[in-house]
Amino acid sequence: MAFPMDDDRVNRDAEMQQDPVDVSSFITAAGDGDIATLQERIAAGTDINLQNLDGYTALIAAVTSNQPETVKVLVAAGARLDETDNNGFTALLWAAFYGHEDIITTLAAAGAKLNEQDTQGGTALIWAARNGFTEIVDKLLAAGALLEKSDQDGDSALASAARNGHADSAALIEQGLERLRRAREWSAGKAGRDHDDLKNHASRNRLKLPGSPKP
Repeated sequence: MAFPMDDDRVNRDAEMQQDPVDVSSFITAAGDGDIATLQERIAAGTDINLQNLDGYTALIAAVTSNQPETVKVLVAAGARLDETDNNGFTALLWAAFYGHEDIITTLAAAGAKLNEQDTQGGTALIWAARNGFTEIVDKLLAAGALLEKSDQDGDSALASAARNGHADSAALIEQGLERLRRAREWSAGKAGRDHDDLKNHASRNRLKLPGSPKP
């Protein structure tokens, strides 16, 4: 009996059958910021999401080489934002790792997932905090990155920033954690108040026996 294959597996198998030279030259063009070549190749039918032996796509290559305009072109052309390389890094993770602020802005605005984890459990926020990229920490927090995720060593973004002496990043994360704590307290209090309101409402609106006086 034949079992259906998921689309990602089919796409990846097709990519693996591509000429390695063609794949390499396409991804190199992205890393070099050669937008004209990329556009020409894409128009001719080259799969924008081809991966080399390291799992790099054109988008990842453009990010690691800090080519923000190339990133914009690839995103607009439909590059998969959350494709991972062999280390589990997405384009956003690499942008956070290297501190490419403009690229973070582009990827986040395009809908890249903020909380993906690499093979060691690192997130974009953890890497930005660990490397002291305070502006990126601020952008990720504003975009909704989760504060409490930890990597495989148990290090959170706050621990990573503090351990590496990045006081400004640590302060931002502490502020975010405090806001989160207050929001949870308010939510818990509201749930309690709502419960009391429901009990009071039910008490006021109990069914009365026929003939009982109206309140």
